[in-house]
Amino acid sequence: MREGILIVSIDLELLWGMNHRLFSKDPVVERYRRIMAERSRRNVGELLSISEKLGVAYTWGIVGHLFLESCSCPNGVPHPDMPRPEHFRGKDWYSFDPCSNYREDPLWYAPDIVQKIIDSDVGHEIACHSFSHVDFYQCSAKVARAEVRKCKEVMRSQGVEPKSFIFPRNHVNHLDVLAEEGFKTFRFRKKHRVLSRFRTLRRRLTRYFPVTGWAEKYNGLIGIPGTHLYQAADVNYVRELEEAALKG
Repeated sequence: MREGILIVSIDLELLWGMNHRLFSKDPVVERYRRIMAERSRRNVGELLSISEKLGVAYTWGIVGHLFLESCSCPNGVPHPDMPRPEHFRGKDWYSFDPCSNYREDPLWYAPDIVQKIIDSDVGHEIACHSFSHVDFYQCSAKVARAEVRKCKEVMRSQGVEPKSFIFPRNHVNHLDVLAEEGFKTFRFRKKHRVLSRFRTLRRRLTRYFPVTGWAEKYNGLIGIPGTHLYQAADVNYVRELEEAALKG
C-alpha cells in the first residue's frame, strides 16, 4: 500500500512577490508592505520554532535576490546581466529594485532570514523560487534560464545547491529548462475538480477539505502537488496545527 506524505512548502519572496503589482500601482501593495515590515521576520522565526519543536523540516522556496546583502546599479541599471521579461511594454522589471542593502531596504534583501533557515538544526530544504519572481507564464525560455541560473549562483555562495523548484505565482512553464539545469522536483497546483467555476466557494472548500494528489512525472522531473494553500498575515493557524500535533 502506498503511504501518504505531507510536505510543507513555504514561499519566501517579500516584496519581490509584489513586484508585478507595483507596475499597476495596486493599492494592496502598501497594505502588504506594512504587514511584511511588521511581521515577516517574526513569523519566519515562529515557523522555525514550530519546526524545531516538532522535528519537521520544511521546503523553503526562496527568491534568489533575498540572498544578497546588497546590490548596485552600474550606469543606473539594476542587474544589467539579467535579461528582462517582455510583457511590461518597455518598463524595466527591475525598476523598483532599490540598489541598496538589507539594512536600508529589508523587504528587498533578506540574508539574515536565509541564514537562520540554513543554521536551523532541523535541516530544511531550500528550493529555487527564481531570482526575482518573474512569472514563467510571461517570459521566454532565455529569461527563465537566466532566472534559474542566477538564483543558483547566489545560493551556491551560501553552500546551497537547490534540486527543487517552486514557480512564481504557481505558474508552471519551461519544464525543459528546469530539467536541463539539473532540477529533480517542482511543485504544481492541485485543484478541486468540483465547483471549479465558483472561485470563492472553491477557496472555502479547499480551506477545510484539502485535496490530495499523486506525484506526477513531467519531462524527467517529479511534480509534487500543492494541495492546500494557507495564506495569512500571521501564524495563528499554524500554531493551532502545532497544538493539535503535540496533543495527538
